[in-house]
Amino acid sequence: MKVIQAPGSKFFFNLYLLFIVSYLLHFPARVSVLGAIRFDLLIAGVLFIGLLKETHEAKENFAHPITKSLYAILIYIVLTLPFVEWPGSVLKGNLIPFIKSLMFFFFTIVFVNSPAKLRKILIVYVACQTVRVLEPLYMNITQGYWGSATHVAGGEFASRLSGSPYDVVNPNGLAFVICIAWAYWHYFVGNSKKFGKKLVYWGIASAFAYAMILTMSRSGLVALAVLGAFIFLASNRKFFIIIILVGGSIFAFSQMTDIQKERVLSITGSQESSQSKSAQGRIDFMFRMADVWLNRPIVGHGLGTSKEAGANYGEDAKIAHSIYFEVLIELGVVGFYFFVRFLLHVKKAIISIKQQMMEQDEFDRQLAQVLHALLWVYLIFSIAYFGFSRSWWYFIAGIVVVQAGLIKKAKKGKQR
Repeated sequence: MKVIQAPGSKFFFNLYLLFIVSYLLHFPARVSVLGAIRFDLLIAGVLFIGLLKETHEAKENFAHPITKSLYAILIYIVLTLPFVEWPGSVLKGNLIPFIKSLMFFFFTIVFVNSPAKLRKILIVYVACQTVRVLEPLYMNITQGYWGSATHVAGGEFASRLSGSPYDVVNPNGLAFVICIAWAYWHYFVGNSKKFGKKLVYWGIASAFAYAMILTMSRSGLVALAVLGAFIFLASNRKFFIIIILVGGSIFAFSQMTDIQKERVLSITGSQESSQSKSAQGRIDFMFRMADVWLNRPIVGHGLGTSKEAGANYGEDAKIAHSIYFEVLIELGVVGFYFFVRFLLHVKKAIISIKQQMMEQDEFDRQLAQVLHALLWVYLIFSIAYFGFSRSWWYFIAGIVVVQAGLIKKAKKGKQR
């Protein structure tokens, strides 16, 4: 039986797609008029009205444990506001970005209410993430664009590829985007039996690999290795994958500059690499973040204040470069408990979906594999990257809730 969607539901879903494209590709930064009228904020306002209007259609999604765990985090942030060190900073500049990121979760669980919409939103999301990678790569090849640099031995700096001039991601952030896009491309296109799709995938994968090298992101390479491990374990052609990985790695390493090679070698802790000091510096930074957290360990310094806390109680006026220390510093050990609870609910839901996927169609099986792989990519990458007030965690959590709900509805339909 075909489900007829109300015109309002279709309108808000399409508007949400526009919001995703504008948010990820930064339309307001590209078109000054859109920036002047606060385009993203206007769309978000209309979508919030739609959310209130359509909430009753997504009652089960709002009752999901993941949703409840996010409620708990939000309530905790509000209730502890009088007890954190800088409540003014939370209210003035940090609460709104967190709520905006959280909206990706709520917009997803309300407006994505059919398998067709789930497919469409993933296509749009992956397309945007792919553009975010290919645009700076194209600019690098044609115009010599880099966007960032890193300090190397002898007081010199080496160029690193970051997001385009309109984007907000640094080289590590771009590496993270590469991992996200690559996962979807591999499972949905690379696994296809059609030669044309495989050809497209290998072209995209080659571009992603080259862009990853140019970012010189060690965290990105580790996250990519995690994704590769999932691909390897799920494959029936393990020997072929080993050949591709070994051959590709040898070729890629041979094409790197000396600085890029040293950057890769520094991951192993090699003392011969000039970049080993940089790797050790990141570890030392972790210990300094721990010291900052211990200045206010129970309820934290306040949402979004890890940079402020580092400037006042440490040596680094930087956002905590680890989501785990970011949460500890900003929300304290109690808030960290609620965050871990959220992560565990996401993990549990994905495992539940995977256990049911033998009964589902190919799309559901592929999406379950993507979500499981990306969950671990996120967890590992976030050891050395912030992101509590960024959208990617809440978007993937929303997709998990939606897929779980659609599978449940499909089962009910079969039982009737």
